[in-house]
Amino acid sequence: MRWKGPVVAAIVGLLVIAPSADAHTLGMARASNANSDWTAKYCAGDSSCEDWGSGPCQRLSNHRVRCRSQVHTTSGSDCYWYNDWYIKQGSRRLHRQMAGDVVCGPAGP
Repeated sequence: MRWKGPVVAAIVGLLVIAPSADAHTLGMARASNANSDWTAKYCAGDSSCEDWGSGPCQRLSNHRVRCRSQVHTTSGSDCYWYNDWYIKQGSRRLHRQMAGDVVCGPAGP
């Protein structure tokens, strides 16, 4: 019964390693909340912004989530853009990077 020791050690090792993999995954809720907070602050700092919205978000990888931000301006335009929210491997700090260009057009009905 010499194999019991290595098998038990392997099982214990998997139980210890598995939870640490989740520690470096960016949660959808965390990215969505960060995008809402960022878009609200953006709108509050722009005098031409009347209203704002956030979402939906889409997972790009374990470390990266893309969320949509939109604003309604005093000139009657609706604008939107996408933000990539990500964490670097080995870190919990959240970063934002704009993905693509801002798209504006006449407001819908």
